[in-house]
Amino acid sequence: MSSAAFPRGGLSDEPKDPKQEKKEKRKRKENDADLLATRKPAKRVDKAPAAEPEQQQQSTPLDVLTTTTIVKAARGKPAKLRPVRFASYHAETTVLGVVRSTSTKHALVSLPGNLVGHVDVSGALQLTPNTVVRCAVLSTSRAGAAPGSKKGPKRVELAIDARGVQKGLRLEDIASSRVTTLFGLVASREARGYVVDVGVGGATGFLAFKHCQEDIRVGAPVECRVLRLDPDSGVCALTTRDVASAKNAPEKTGWSFRALCVGQRVRACVHRRVATGLVVTFADGALAGVIERDHLGRQGSLVDDEAFMNLDEFSVGQFLDARVLLIDRAAKVARLTCAEHLLELTGAALPAPGAFLKGCSVVRKDPKVGLVLRKGDQGIFVHKSRLPEEDLEATVVDCRVVGVAPLEGWALASMTPSSLNPAVPVSKNELEPGTIISATVLSTQAWGLEVRLSETLTGQITNLHVTESGGSVDPRKHRKVGDEIKCRVLRVEARRIELTSKKSLVKAARVLTTYEDASENCGKSFAGFVTGADAARGLVVTFFGNVQGRVDPASLRARGIVDPSQSFALGTVVTCCVKGVTTPKTRQDGTSRKPRIALTLDDVDGCKVEVDSVLKAVAVELVEARAKGASKRAPRKAVACLCRVTSSKGECLAKLPVAHACDHGLDAESTLRRLASTGESFECRVLEGSSDGAPAKISAAPSMINATTGKLELDAIRTGVVVQLKPYGAFVSFGGQERGLIPRALVADRYIGDLEDCFRVGDIVRCAVDSIEGDRVVLRTRGVPRDETGAFGRSVLRSLSGNDALRVGFAYDALVASNDDGVRFSQINGIECRGLAPLKHSLTCSEGDVVKIRLMGFRKDQTLCSMVPDVVRPGRTKRRAKASQVLTEGASIEACDLLDKAFSQPTIKGVGIYIDRGTGQLICVQRGDFHRRDEDMRPQVEEDLVVVSCATDELYGLAIALPREDPRSNEQVRHRRGSVATDAKAEVARKRKLPKTDLSALDPGDALTCRVAARGSTREALLLTIRGGEGRVRCRLHVSDALTKPSCRTPEASTDIAVPDLPERHPFHGIRCGSAFDGVLLQRTIDGEVTRVDVGVGTTHVGRKAEWGSTVTSASIISNKDDFGFVTVCAAPSVRAKVAFADVVESFLSNSDLDAAITSATDACAASTRLRVVKTKNGATCRLDKDNIRPIRAGDIVPCVPSRKPEEKRRGAARCGAMDRRYVLPTGLEAFCSASEFSDRDAWTDCTNDSSMSLCIVLEAGPPARISLRPSRIASRNIKPDEALEVGRVRPGFVVGADAKAGVFVELARNVVGRVLLKDLADGYVKDVVREFPLGRLVAPVVTQVTPKVELSLRPSAIKRESSIPKIMKENDVVKGTITRVEAYGVFVRIDDAPSDAPSGLAHKSELADDFVKDVSSRFAKGDRVVAKVLKIEQGDTRRKVSLGLKPSYFTAAMEEDEEEEEEEEDDDDEALARADALLANDSDDESDDDAVEEDEAADSSEDEEEDEDSDDESDDDDDEEAQALRWDEERPKQTKRRKTEPADEGAAELQTMASEEALLNDEMRSSDDYERHLVAHQDEAAAYTTYATFLLEREDDAPGARKVLERGLKTIHYRREDARLDVWACLLELERKHGDSTSLDATTKRAVANCDPTKVLLRLGALLDAAQDFKRSDAVYRKCEKRAKHQAKTTEEVWLRHARSRLLAGDAKGADAVVKRGVQACDGAPKEEASLLSRYACLELEDGSRDRGRTVFDKLLERFPRRADLWQLYVAKTLKAGDVQHARHIQTRLGAADLP
Repeated sequence: MSSAAFPRGGLSDEPKDPKQEKKEKRKRKENDADLLATRKPAKRVDKAPAAEPEQQQQSTPLDVLTTTTIVKAARGKPAKLRPVRFASYHAETTVLGVVRSTSTKHALVSLPGNLVGHVDVSGALQLTPNTVVRCAVLSTSRAGAAPGSKKGPKRVELAIDARGVQKGLRLEDIASSRVTTLFGLVASREARGYVVDVGVGGATGFLAFKHCQEDIRVGAPVECRVLRLDPDSGVCALTTRDVASAKNAPEKTGWSFRALCVGQRVRACVHRRVATGLVVTFADGALAGVIERDHLGRQGSLVDDEAFMNLDEFSVGQFLDARVLLIDRAAKVARLTCAEHLLELTGAALPAPGAFLKGCSVVRKDPKVGLVLRKGDQGIFVHKSRLPEEDLEATVVDCRVVGVAPLEGWALASMTPSSLNPAVPVSKNELEPGTIISATVLSTQAWGLEVRLSETLTGQITNLHVTESGGSVDPRKHRKVGDEIKCRVLRVEARRIELTSKKSLVKAARVLTTYEDASENCGKSFAGFVTGADAARGLVVTFFGNVQGRVDPASLRARGIVDPSQSFALGTVVTCCVKGVTTPKTRQDGTSRKPRIALTLDDVDGCKVEVDSVLKAVAVELVEARAKGASKRAPRKAVACLCRVTSSKGECLAKLPVAHACDHGLDAESTLRRLASTGESFECRVLEGSSDGAPAKISAAPSMINATTGKLELDAIRTGVVVQLKPYGAFVSFGGQERGLIPRALVADRYIGDLEDCFRVGDIVRCAVDSIEGDRVVLRTRGVPRDETGAFGRSVLRSLSGNDALRVGFAYDALVASNDDGVRFSQINGIECRGLAPLKHSLTCSEGDVVKIRLMGFRKDQTLCSMVPDVVRPGRTKRRAKASQVLTEGASIEACDLLDKAFSQPTIKGVGIYIDRGTGQLICVQRGDFHRRDEDMRPQVEEDLVVVSCATDELYGLAIALPREDPRSNEQVRHRRGSVATDAKAEVARKRKLPKTDLSALDPGDALTCRVAARGSTREALLLTIRGGEGRVRCRLHVSDALTKPSCRTPEASTDIAVPDLPERHPFHGIRCGSAFDGVLLQRTIDGEVTRVDVGVGTTHVGRKAEWGSTVTSASIISNKDDFGFVTVCAAPSVRAKVAFADVVESFLSNSDLDAAITSATDACAASTRLRVVKTKNGATCRLDKDNIRPIRAGDIVPCVPSRKPEEKRRGAARCGAMDRRYVLPTGLEAFCSASEFSDRDAWTDCTNDSSMSLCIVLEAGPPARISLRPSRIASRNIKPDEALEVGRVRPGFVVGADAKAGVFVELARNVVGRVLLKDLADGYVKDVVREFPLGRLVAPVVTQVTPKVELSLRPSAIKRESSIPKIMKENDVVKGTITRVEAYGVFVRIDDAPSDAPSGLAHKSELADDFVKDVSSRFAKGDRVVAKVLKIEQGDTRRKVSLGLKPSYFTAAMEEDEEEEEEEEDDDDEALARADALLANDSDDESDDDAVEEDEAADSSEDEEEDEDSDDESDDDDDEEAQALRWDEERPKQTKRRKTEPADEGAAELQTMASEEALLNDEMRSSDDYERHLVAHQDEAAAYTTYATFLLEREDDAPGARKVLERGLKTIHYRREDARLDVWACLLELERKHGDSTSLDATTKRAVANCDPTKVLLRLGALLDAAQDFKRSDAVYRKCEKRAKHQAKTTEEVWLRHARSRLLAGDAKGADAVVKRGVQACDGAPKEEASLLSRYACLELEDGSRDRGRTVFDKLLERFPRRADLWQLYVAKTLKAGDVQHARHIQTRLGAADLP
């Protein structure tokens, strides 16, 4: 087709007139003419030369400006410059801008043309408002508009990047001083200056500190002047001084548009003046540009038009200082500016928005644009929409600033009456959160309302704030356009003003707008609205100014609100009280998070409670938290409990801190948890009332409830609770705001190192006021007299738990439940409980007996009793009545015994339960007090006690007795560390005084006398006391320093053993507390006030060294064998090392057997025996000193000790080392024993990792060493490896790894591990591989491959087949095989019975026949059975090469030998299975395998008998087969892959097994087992499951089984393989459609939609229904698909077309048209999408519908898009496919006349 048929740009089918074309060409030349040159007459234009002069004319910069930026004069209008518009910005534009505002993510930049650009500052870029920056345009768009549309908000994306801004600038431009200023970004701060990225290839900027005027942040843009350039390194020295005045060098030659950059200052020459600006040249005339009138400064912009044209400053030839403002590199246009602030690179000083300007002079007026005013030197622009309605005739007017243009330096003003009203805001700066304002509704949307606040401001009201009710509402139902509403400002953002019209928020008298207001108004209430509600996090309330606070969920639950989301809808107005404000810490970068405001709802308090009132409370919720700095895995501790307190005024919420739960901090947390779990009512005392929204504070400690209140005075004794412990003292709270400090020096009259030894948080203390200094109260416990009321004893008893219905000390009847390990009771006094009488307190009885017992106490959930008559008798009613007359207040108790340890004792020291010898009653003896807690209770008390409290009706209703007061009872004595009570044993030792020793005068080796301390000694060291020395003296005798046993003088008053249960040989055996002995001083060190002394015993002790010696050292064993096989030895207290326990055993092995040596070594460790050891190289271990010390070598027989050192993660550990055992040999050598070396092969059984100490033989010395525990190796000292593996041999081994995908790994010998593939595990399917083959199981596989990897098989058929594989194949052997591949040069033959790793043989083309073979494929085919002769075997680098021959002449002599060999090959096929059964005889598997073997043997014997009978027939068949194999002529018929014969004998059965395996390998599955094995290898393939399901449906008619297979596929296939899962879902949907009902199909569809793409699933289902011609249901499915796709996103084209095709197939043409119409509406006017949809629908009509309708659709489509060639071609192709050639020719004719591009 000729090009003349497609005229360029024409829309008509007729050709144009040549004269008209000449006129148009002349007109185009006139438009392209240079306006600056003298224009020739129009009549001479046609005589001008051709295109060559025109091209030369347009090559100059002025020519480019003429065609792009200048509008020529026409119709009386002067020439003018084209203004900068949105279309002027594109990717090739760079521009100068002024930063308007910045945020954390974006910055707004003012651009020429009154536009705003957006810069992403989320990285390291740092920008400051009102600064001049250079920018590169990235892209432009219109928000919400279609591509190419001219509607929508304009958006310009910018990048402040030196490389993009200074694009085209090269290093030679800087080196030649052509460019003097550069723009860059600070990359880093160095020691002497800043590294600046200037964006020029090969150049790096450096700005020294001395050349900076101020500090610059990294990432900030910087304008610099070039000082010098190092041409070698490319380092450019920069400065920030005199940058604004620096100009480019115009005298430098070589200027080009490429080197021009925005921001450069140039000297410009006026070339021409037009009405709206100037045309200038610069760079010595090499470049040209334009300057708009607004950028000519005050002289050019603030004058009228006539004055501007007459100004001499802008006449032709005048020079101006200008700066490059904008560069369009695509059009090669440069725009400049002469504005003063841009020349100085500073922001303009503009009036603030909202300011009133009076007396402004009118400069010029344009009815189409607006008004230009002048106020001094400030230019003001008033848009025509902001002018008053009446005509303006005055020359001086008033206006109000509504905005600014920072780049041009202009103020934007308004002169309308509403804007001149001071009450009306015109800028966001005049609005603050909480301001009440009137607004007019502009539009109503689903998201909310858009309202007008003034002529310049609009705001938004979201649907949460339209009405008073909470939750989202439809604003269109409540408001309409034009409504006047009263609203309040919620927050003001850079681009948005958000308001609320909720009446409660608008009418609120007090609003919260900042976090500072919240901190200043704690305790006050404010109105806010709910923006978040969650049961775990509570209620999030937002106030004005986006100030947010949180209501704790605990306070909500106390009000009965469990789920706030159900009680509070989003937007609900709530009034909250500010509890407090937490200010977060400042980050290192100077930023910080928002403060946190704690809120409570106003009605949380309910009622007010009075301080110091005693009320009833019930625990509501336990509050838990982790300690500060604790990890997330640390357990949470109870810190408080929220309670409901009941008073006469009602109920209120109160807080019970853990410190006030009871009198003792040790039980405080458990008591608090018990109160929270039981929910029982308890008595409490109000410490602080509720205020500022915070709940009241209460105390449940009995001592605090009964404590006296009053003002703190000097020497007053008060009861308080310890709330905080510090190193310098303890803080005590008395309730309310009363608080004091007990300094550490005032706790006792001795040194207190750690206050935790005396107090715990939560302990009740009795203290006296020592001093009061202002608000500081100093307390003391030193010198406080003992409490004589027994309050401490009562508090201890109350802390014990028990049964409220039973009382301790009373006698009851009990029902015996059992009598094992004591006597147990099921009922006591008719109450169900768990009672126990220990062995010492039980009598002989039977189950079901009712006996008399006495309740002695409680332990956890058990009730402890006694059945001893002497103990039970005093607990009866009469005895207790008599005792109550004796044990009255003030009565004396002479002696009592501590209750047996079998019964529970109080957990708090200082109190004990005793039995009175006189009355037999239980008595609570109190020796401690609230500030003397750690008093030990003696087993017998024979001093005079006085009863201070009689028995009450409480749980432990016992009398409380105190030691009778003596003259020293109120004096503080010197106490031991960690206690405030005296020590009786210390008093005994103090009475027997030692001779005084002056430690300062002693030297190491001097003798001194020591005494064994009362407590603290261990088997490693004795704690001693020495009389003498200053300060505290700590003395010890370490076991390593006791060369001999100390010769002790046992005191008379001491009977306790210092360290019990020591062996007789231990140096400290039998030493008693208080014993004195003589020793020598070894070492003396002074640590502050403490003197530490080490003592030695022995005549040779004169001192010791601080580390191991280089020679043999004597050391003591101080520990037993650890899990790693080592013991610890010590040569001095701080000098320790490890010795292998095997070394110790070996020292005892010479004279005894192994067991006796182990026993002797264990006893030696327990007795701390001294050994002679030698230090090793690392110093952490040592070895025994022996006569023949040498390293362990291979072949040595040594003892080995098991080690439980954790396994190191190493590659292959799960497969190759899972069953290895770790041992330690003498000298500490680490060793491993593999599973195959645990025992001899004939004794192998299933093994585990359990091991014990034994003898071993070293196979490899290591380290680490490899050992063997086989007795045969030890007896013969054999360290040779096992025999090599051979293919076909059955080798037993242990399972060392199993994986569901990789298979089973078996260890056959040391360092020999083979793998069994999943298909080789069994003849059937193995469901759970890991369970069937656990670690350590003994198996007997057959070796199928040796190199490169060991491959094994556990299939019985494989064991039978592989065992018959010939071991050696040599030359001239005649073999049989199968052709596997046919090539032009020969055929490849797979030899029968060859190993799995054996290569295929190649029969060359010359060896195929005795005659010439022209075409190999004509004689042989893949799968043919042949007989071949081995001609040659070559051993290559990686495998063998076998050459075969198939000539018939090779087999004439060998046929008879072949027959004899075949008969011999059938002798014994079960030999391999018999060997495997013999090897597994000791296996621990079930007997099922043995039974199977017996059945196989029976079957084999029967088959042998049949074989004898049919031997003659078999030989005849063999002859026929060989004859068939030797036919080599072309007429020989091709054999098939597999000869189908009945398995009449064992050989046939073997062939059938091989055929089934081959079918499986070729994916020809015939049974369920084949498909199961196929699934194991293809778990993530959908075809494996769908074909299996199809097999079950077609072959076995098993629909449930097919459904299970598909469900298994959905569970197994990875979720990322969405297409595969979709195929399985489609198959399942088809299954339910055919074999299920509508309910099951709908349920399956819902599941598929929930787990896959809903649109894809529904399209698949619709296609299935269309194929089944169920068009009614498919129509419903497609409609649902349309709705779902619409909700997800824009409906895809495929959905409409599928639905339309379904309607066409159903014969519903109207329905199809309706579907397509909906699809066209969904395109939303996009022409490309409409064309694509309609064209494809037309194709559907042509194929499945009506041809006429299809043609109609195509014709209408081409009327809309006549220039779419693709639509024409598609129309022609579809018409030809439909067979209508004539109509296709007609379309082709129309196409030739069409106006295509």
